[in-house]
Amino acid sequence: ITNPLLARSSFFHLCAYSKVDGLMCFGTNISGETNLSYEMQTAEIAKSLLVVSNELKVPSSDALATGYSHACAITFDKKITCWGKDYSSQTVVPKGIVDPVQVVAGAEHTCALHQNKVTCWGDNYFGQRSVPALANPVKLSSTYDSHTCAILKDGSVKCWGKDGDGQVSKIPALKLPVKEVTAGVNYTCALDQEGVKCWGGSGMAKTKVPPMDKVIKIKAGWSHTCALHRKGITCWGDNYYGQSTVPPLTNPISLGVGGTYNCAQTKTETKCWGHKGYNTLSTPKFSDLKYFSLGGNFACAQDGIKVKCWGRNEFKQSEVPVGLKL
Repeated sequence: ITNPLLARSSFFHLCAYSKVDGLMCFGTNISGETNLSYEMQTAEIAKSLLVVSNELKVPSSDALATGYSHACAITFDKKITCWGKDYSSQTVVPKGIVDPVQVVAGAEHTCALHQNKVTCWGDNYFGQRSVPALANPVKLSSTYDSHTCAILKDGSVKCWGKDGDGQVSKIPALKLPVKEVTAGVNYTCALDQEGVKCWGGSGMAKTKVPPMDKVIKIKAGWSHTCALHRKGITCWGDNYYGQSTVPPLTNPISLGVGGTYNCAQTKTETKCWGHKGYNTLSTPKFSDLKYFSLGGNFACAQDGIKVKCWGRNEFKQSEVPVGLKL
């Protein structure tokens, strides 16, 4: 893939976009969400990519989303196309979506932000499609679970979907405007003007936020959360694999959070910690690391003009719809 501009990964697949090659996907081949025609034999999966469509143009990182086993993209002509696993019709884009500006994907549902409103489709077992009244939503978040959250124009947060542990309904008092929101499995975290606040399922202390100063970024894994802040990186929650025990890092500048592991970049090194299954902690060599995109048991990163991946590689890729031209 030449000059990748962005990449997004989920549990077992990843998609990347470049102006030269268009949109390419790689990873599992169970449900049609990606695009290799043979079983992956190497960690540097990007070398084996097949072009989806040179006409599929993705203008920004908000325009590409990967769910559990499906993917969606917004093209330059302001249309949404989805492919992959469709057991819950999560790839069947409803009519009436005009000028979408963001698309996000949960476990088996998808949501789009368009014309100051949100439309969701796919699985509705937990009410994922039942979008509440939203006053000028500006940003969406939906990751590994079955709930979605929106940041509204006034900086407040509203969530809907699965609410077994209050991750949707028990939003604490937040000092507005909220900067970021991230959804883990049965819990949610937000970065407001006072710092990080988490709510929902409290098992493994995943909602017990430690003291931090001037947080820049937050990201939830399955049951742990990490934050990049002025003094480094702090993680909390599930630590079964050591994913919340941050190793010594000198001035980290970027952070990636996977299901049960994390990676960070400093000016001199790349370091990963947590679950070492599928060699997720054994990163390839980087010459110009730009950013991480970590999935459940595999990871990808942009290195200069290349995308490099490592970790789980035992699945075949699936195929993007034949003749996809948008």
